[in-house]
Amino acid sequence: MDECRLGAANGLFGALRETGQLLGPALAAGLLLLAGPELIIAFNAVTFAASALLLSRLRGGIRPVAPAPGEAVAAGSARSLLRERTVRSLVGTSGAVMLVAGATNVAELVIAQRDLGAGSTGFALLVSAFGCGMLAGSLLGGRAGDAPSSAPRDSLTAHERVTARHLTAIALLGLGLVGTGAAPTLPLAMLAFALAGVGNGLFLVTVRVLMQRLIPAHLHGRAFGLQGEQP
Repeated sequence: MDECRLGAANGLFGALRETGQLLGPALAAGLLLLAGPELIIAFNAVTFAASALLLSRLRGGIRPVAPAPGEAVAAGSARSLLRERTVRSLVGTSGAVMLVAGATNVAELVIAQRDLGAGSTGFALLVSAFGCGMLAGSLLGGRAGDAPSSAPRDSLTAHERVTARHLTAIALLGLGLVGTGAAPTLPLAMLAFALAGVGNGLFLVTVRVLMQRLIPAHLHGRAFGLQGEQP
């Protein structure tokens, strides 16, 4: 894919994923009103079968990925790949964000039910606010500045703009989580949680773009395997 479209492609991918994660639970809840969990599992199987059918109909040649002239070929182990500072930085920050996100999944239930006294409804609202924020962050990430800016005073390169958004995403995520913990009421907690979601969604898009642009193409499989996100 053309590098000038990486941001848009990753933003679209993230937005579609977050939309599915938002609509999926709502659809499952509606189906549970009409039938049992067996229907939901069957519906899930149908979606997988439909995806497999659509993928099987794709046609086109696969471009072989080879190292550029003069580019060293890394060894096959993850340890050798982590010797690269860029890979270490991106994988390390991704791991830290995933660790925080995992802890948040537990903390948000405690915040909603014990600290805010909002019960299950409050928990559902917090989850929805975070999901909507992630959707917005993914869409913002699609405008991460891959294409050259037309503004005459903008001296930042495309890489610098993506890096700036990456750092902004981490700041928004941290600020949103701190705000959620300090929020005295459910509406304020929802606003803070939505802000954290924006940071998370923007982070996921920008980290993929940075890895795709900074890591040689023939190492993408191993790099994204370490990072834990789909390329």
